[in-house]
Amino acid sequence: GRVAIGLERSVELVVAILSVLKSGAAYVPLDPEYPIDRLSYMLANSAASLVITMRDLAERLTTGAVAAGAQQVLLDDPAVLGAIEALSSAPVTDADRPAALHSQNLAYLIYTSGSTGRPKAVAVTQAGLVHYLGWAQSSYAPASGRGTALNLSVSFDASVTQLYLPLLSGTALHLLRPGDEVQGLQDLLQGTTDLSFIKMTPAVFAVLSGTLSSEQMQSAAPVIVLGGEALDPLVCARWRAAAPDARLVNEYGPTEAVVGCVVYEIDGGEGGSIPIGTPIWNTQIHVLDAALRSVPIGVWGELYIAGAGLARGYVNRSALTAERFIASPFSSDGARMYRSGDLARWTNAGILEFGGRVDEQVKIRGFRIEPGEIAAALSSIEGVAQAAVVVREVAGERRLIAYLTPQAAGSIPEASALRQRLSQSLPEYMIPSAFMTIDALPLTSSGKLDRRALPSPEISGDSAYVPPETASEILLCRLFAELTGAKEVSVDDNFFSLGGHSLLAMRLVSRLRDTRGVSLPLRSVFEASTARTLAARLDAVLGGGYKPLLVLRATGAGAALFCVHHGGGWGLEYRSLLPYLDVDTPVYSLQAQGVEDVAAFHASVEEMAACYIESIREIQPHGPYRLLGWSFGGTVAHEMARQWEAQGESVALLVVMDTMFESMAGSEGEDAAGTSIATDESAYQDRQELARLGRVDVHALEVPMLQRMIAFLKHVKRLVSLRVLYRVRAPILYFSAAGNEISLYEQLARVTAGAIEIIDIDAAHGEMLNPESAVIIAEHLNRVLSRLPPVAPVSGQ
Repeated sequence: GRVAIGLERSVELVVAILSVLKSGAAYVPLDPEYPIDRLSYMLANSAASLVITMRDLAERLTTGAVAAGAQQVLLDDPAVLGAIEALSSAPVTDADRPAALHSQNLAYLIYTSGSTGRPKAVAVTQAGLVHYLGWAQSSYAPASGRGTALNLSVSFDASVTQLYLPLLSGTALHLLRPGDEVQGLQDLLQGTTDLSFIKMTPAVFAVLSGTLSSEQMQSAAPVIVLGGEALDPLVCARWRAAAPDARLVNEYGPTEAVVGCVVYEIDGGEGGSIPIGTPIWNTQIHVLDAALRSVPIGVWGELYIAGAGLARGYVNRSALTAERFIASPFSSDGARMYRSGDLARWTNAGILEFGGRVDEQVKIRGFRIEPGEIAAALSSIEGVAQAAVVVREVAGERRLIAYLTPQAAGSIPEASALRQRLSQSLPEYMIPSAFMTIDALPLTSSGKLDRRALPSPEISGDSAYVPPETASEILLCRLFAELTGAKEVSVDDNFFSLGGHSLLAMRLVSRLRDTRGVSLPLRSVFEASTARTLAARLDAVLGGGYKPLLVLRATGAGAALFCVHHGGGWGLEYRSLLPYLDVDTPVYSLQAQGVEDVAAFHASVEEMAACYIESIREIQPHGPYRLLGWSFGGTVAHEMARQWEAQGESVALLVVMDTMFESMAGSEGEDAAGTSIATDESAYQDRQELARLGRVDVHALEVPMLQRMIAFLKHVKRLVSLRVLYRVRAPILYFSAAGNEISLYEQLARVTAGAIEIIDIDAAHGEMLNPESAVIIAEHLNRVLSRLPPVAPVSGQ
């Protein structure tokens, strides 16, 4: 028999799975997060006779249970609890079962995406499950520590390793709440849990490697098992560098071969792509051509799997089973082999390398997806004539993009309506990030979809554009755009409608921590998923008030680099240096009072510098200090150096980017053409003025924030005209923009008695932190900062 289990990730779920297996039946895991239509299909297709669930979930399963003729068993029903209490606690024997246990009995059905528009059920036997678990116990030594975490849905077969190995070894199984899996795993690894092993997808691995410290990676677990999609060698190298004694295992295997059938231990010397490795126990791998002949070493062919781990086939799909599970020409006893659809080749060392797919199947964040299933669902929507779904690289990750042709002009529904319709039958990970309407699908001469002729995807939200106003809203709109690849983000756009998902949400939380020094719980992004609502939570955590320091890079072994804002008062532009700044140092930025909120501006450069010094001392009480300032920021940084030196502190380095100390009033109050900023200019003209001065991405600004920045820009002109210049002792590294005609060395010699180095940058004043200029500036910073004597690291914020 078959028993469907529709439970949240809980003790009851684990007990229900073990109970079904002990009974001799097969379990069918139903993820409560799946759409009702999909759950109903799975129930009907699996022919489950029972559905084990809870009262609060029963409604989602009722339609499918009725269609399947299945009886619901509600574990929180008092009558059911009473019946369970009355049962014997003795072990279940064959006398209690309808039939004796047999190794070829089914253990479970796992549904995977299907190219025909409906998911297909892979039928895994008890023998196949026991074979894999026996090998995994021997290989991963799960009894050596304190268990592992279940951070995957049991509807995803990679969860088999996480679920059973700790139970078989008598160690703990940590159940992580759906939606908080990545945060929960990070919390476990940041604690003292001493896990035996961890299994995760490469996408989760990449997120954790970017958020955990080297010490946390080193103590994470002795065995890290990765599977579900191709690995990034750079991410693996980063983890190996931090934890050289940990075993990193690349585990390859389709659901049809019971979780994993080929493994490779990453030693850090791979260089290019990570191989998938060699077969596990009792497994045979063949790399064959179209005529089922073995291809030579080094030649790509299709990968076929045979051996003890093979599934029985697909439920109610005899034709597909016959197509994919075929008689092996290498066996004399009628054994079968599974045609994986994956390209592979053998190396001279007998190691398998992965080369992609021979069909259209894709992997997204570890999930196996048939784009044809999504296209079929889209084609069934009124107004859509044809649909094609492909994978495109967007913002550094693989995304599903849908291309649609209309039945009539304007007949295709809005993206929000398309998402809503698809969500009725497809899980979240199968919803495309973008929907592109085109006149016709481009075809090759052979009549196939011409993917190269499809237009580039455009990621956009569902709401009308409403510009951000507050500093937090501007920051979040920018981060939403960077992480999702959206061209323009409204404060009311939903992060997840832009293509965001749990892993990107984790990156968003990490970026907020690095930028603002605030750690929001991951669930905040799910509960407040627009820039407007999330900004309100961010501001509530910050507690309002003026906080000049922004955290651009929180970690580093050495003294921090403190960057002073330019004449627009905005402090985030220095982030463009971070990708190229190789020195191991934290980086902070200062933002002007009155720009982030409605507080009054500082009355003088001296007052501003004193405020910034007080803020910096909270995390670095004593020097030597390292300062950087661009334009007006150079003037403030110079004044900070003067005050520190007067207090007996030292400044190891003063980096100045195109600051005219003796003519700041002109350069800050006028653009490159010498046009004064008029007080009665419109918001549009003000925006253009800021753009010419290179102050900020002004297209992300609207009136309230824009007005504060314009007001500060005009305030700067008055502050500079009032300041008296003094000479400091700090050495100056000066970056000069193109077009400077004055004698810089003589001017700088009047403001410092220290060493002077001048670097010419082939960029206009407002382009100093464009990517082309930032990489050159960072190279010189790397050189100079690495030569400074080491000092105690900052104390953190």
